[in-house]
Amino acid sequence: MKIIEFNDYISKVGGAEEIFKTSIELLDKNNEIFTMSFDNGDLKNHIYLKNDNFIIKLINKYLFNPFLYLKIKKICNDVNPDVIHIHNINCAPITILMAIKNHKIAHTVHSFGIVCPISWCIHKSDNKPCNGSSGLQCLKHCVPKYGKRGILLAPYLLYFKLIQHLKRRYITKYITPSKKLNEIMVCNGFKNIITINNPSIPHKTSEITEECLKKSFETKTILYVGKMVDLKGVRDYFENIQNNTKYNFVFVGDGQLLEELRTSNKNPNIKFLGVVDHKNIYKIYKESSIVIVPSKCMDNFPTTILESKTHGKPVIAKNIGGIPEMITGGHDGILFENFSEIPEKIDKIMENYTIYQNYALNSSKSRLKFGKEKYLNKLINELKN
Repeated sequence: MKIIEFNDYISKVGGAEEIFKTSIELLDKNNEIFTMSFDNGDLKNHIYLKNDNFIIKLINKYLFNPFLYLKIKKICNDVNPDVIHIHNINCAPITILMAIKNHKIAHTVHSFGIVCPISWCIHKSDNKPCNGSSGLQCLKHCVPKYGKRGILLAPYLLYFKLIQHLKRRYITKYITPSKKLNEIMVCNGFKNIITINNPSIPHKTSEITEECLKKSFETKTILYVGKMVDLKGVRDYFENIQNNTKYNFVFVGDGQLLEELRTSNKNPNIKFLGVVDHKNIYKIYKESSIVIVPSKCMDNFPTTILESKTHGKPVIAKNIGGIPEMITGGHDGILFENFSEIPEKIDKIMENYTIYQNYALNSSKSRLKFGKEKYLNKLINELKN
């Protein structure tokens, strides 16, 4: 097949970018692949769409750019692909969709942003999950929480509705990593949706030996990797471990809460490392006992959980979004409803080495459900049909 793979960026670090690059790597073996993005990537057959002017960025983001439209349309006509596989197209959604509308389009959806204007799919007023029906619910539960800035959200809803309309009209097929996102998209009028779990993409896997497991258990280190923002549950998690000195708590990642929590922290067992590169994150994963995923928002299919499994780490995560599809409670991890349960859940896994060992080995084995070959076979089948 001749395929155009399209994502906003290649170089940014994120789950969508990892899946974008993995799709290219896997599909390139038996297909002719062309790539498009708004940054210049070192990829074969890559088409760079320049987007470095502030005014042009605004036009591309919210309006229709005829010059970009003609460029993308010409590229698609020249390549004449069997299918265009898009990922995130937030940099120029209207222009891109109009330019590629005459081709077969498959869209891998990486977040609940397809049904929710703020992407998180929870009410800002009370943090309860939302079904993504943008409109009156947004005006009731989210707009007031933005204060004066909320005035801007009302016209943004109209823009958001336009993007949804264009996607429903022109996109041939949707691919969601989680069944939960699939269900919510169906409730919001989207059709032709198939669920394909994201593959595990280890930069380096940990060796799961008896010696390594014992070392991991003995470090008593509880790891969080992700954005340091409220909707990821970081503040609530921090508040529930502030006085816990039984374990070492490590936070990896950057965001608006990093300095606030670092400054207010009085517990010597809590450490904030900020951004860490792939080489060092491997070492941190290897030395950790448990990984925490405390998201308050509707996480789709967190890469952190897949990474944890490749390192054989039990996961304690909130029972929300697509997370329950990745963890079997009491087997390879534990799900929680309330943040106050976290210390108790940690104690349960760390009660003794035998219990910990079972969780860790089960976590390592469960990664096989998310293999690259399984993902590739399903993806090719959907792109062909």
